[in-house]
Formats: sequence, structure tokens, C-alpha cells
Amino acid sequence: MTSLILYNELYVNKTIKMSTILEMQIDELQEELTAIKAINQKLQLEKNALKEQLILSGVINWVAIKDDLPTKDDDYLVCEDGFVFDAGYSKEYKGFHDHITTRYKDVTHWAELPKPPCL
Repeated sequence: MTSLILYNELYVNKTIKMSTILEMQIDELQEELTAIKAINQKLQLEKNALKEQLILSGVINWVAIKDDLPTKDDDYLVCEDGFVFDAGYSKEYKGFHDHITTRYKDVTHWAELPKPPCL
């Protein structure tokens, strides 16, 4: 009976030690996760600032067709099958065209035409 009690005490002590180790590991992981979240938030802010700088510096701001369409009939840069070219946009038909007969059906992205260089 004594050996059974000793065995139970050893088992309980081992279980408590394992539980303590696991709790410490969980605490460490939670601290790491908090640090990673803080870094991620900082990187997100930096990414947004860089994106804003790119937009303001005249870099083309592509818009996915699935996200938005132009709000006015005008000429735009479009991307279709990896090729970039200018095309007209029709609000009436909600699509891009070549100003004559062709309607472009596979356009994936569009962007405002860049401003001409200062002369």
C-alpha cells in the first residue's frame, strides 16, 4: 500500500510539474503573440503610409474590376490577359471598349490615365 501511495505522490508531483511547465510555455507564447501583433500593426501602418506616398507620387493605382468600376465615361488604362493598354469606358454598358467596335470582356484591372509630364 505504501508503494501505491508513493507512486501516486510521484505521479501527482510529475503532473503538477508538467502543468507548471505548460503554463509557463503558454505565457511565453502569449507574450510572443502580443509582440507579433504589435509588429504587425506597425508594419500595417508603414504599408499604408508607403501606399499613400506611391499614390501621391504618381504611381499607377490599379483597381480590380471586382472591387470597383469607373464612375464616368472616359479613357483609362486597362489590363487584360497581362497586356496594358488604353480603352474607353461606358457607364451605360458597364464595360471597356476601343471606341469603334470592340468591347473588352476580360479586363481584370483599370486605372486613371497618368497626368502628362510637365513641359
